[in-house]
Amino acid sequence: MDFYAWENVAFGYHHDARYQKSKLLMDNAADREQVEPLLCPESCLLLVTSRTRFTLPGLKAVNLDALPLEDA
Repeated sequence: MDFYAWENVAFGYHHDARYQKSKLLMDNAADREQVEPLLCPESCLLLVTSRTRFTLPGLKAVNLDALPLEDA
């Protein structure tokens, strides 16, 4: 069994997330298909950044403006 195979990592994440509060940040997600397998229980927080618009159950979309050059 390949411990680092995607299915095994996702299973371990979901198993642990059921028993504890956690926060997960996914930066620059490609699309819904990349994020959907990692949707977590309500006791956890998932923050996703993306340049692509997509919808997911329970998603609260927030549009952010670009930072001014002096702040970037």
